[in-house]
Amino acid sequence: QVIYVARNPKDVAVSFYHFHRLAKFLPDPGSFDSFLTQFLEGTVQYGSWFDHVKGWLGQRQLLDIFYVTYEELHQDLCGTAQRIGTFLGCPLGPETLRALGEHCSFASMRDNSMTNYTLIPPEIMDHSQGRFMRKGEVVGDWRDHFTPQQNALFNRRYQEEMGELELPARWPM
Repeated sequence: QVIYVARNPKDVAVSFYHFHRLAKFLPDPGSFDSFLTQFLEGTVQYGSWFDHVKGWLGQRQLLDIFYVTYEELHQDLCGTAQRIGTFLGCPLGPETLRALGEHCSFASMRDNSMTNYTLIPPEIMDHSQGRFMRKGEVVGDWRDHFTPQQNALFNRRYQEEMGELELPARWPM
């Protein structure tokens, strides 16, 4: 069984840009504009978002995959967790769901040194550049970063790559 979590690719690009600024083991991202170009070309570390998502969508017939989005988790963490538990054959009880909601909230994880990367030494993560868990409460942060031209470029590329695919979720683009 596979649980596949996807996120609005525009938010992925913004988040990954900020992660590149923190992570000393990754190349300097340069300007957001140049990073976005690399993201759209699939030349960023770990490759193309489009190829990754299409690759896993292509496995639907072969594997038992539960598709979920970051946005679903953000909107209804406990309900989504319950659906995941059902998929795995182990439904979650009310106390487990309560604890999950408490410990997996963005605020809790942001303040937890086991999840927020603050234990990573400064030789690896430049904490002076910001926090790893930056704006997780916000879905659609891309709107604060993309220019209208970048948005149009991204939408064209998205349509070229993903246009005919039946995605488990549609994001506001």
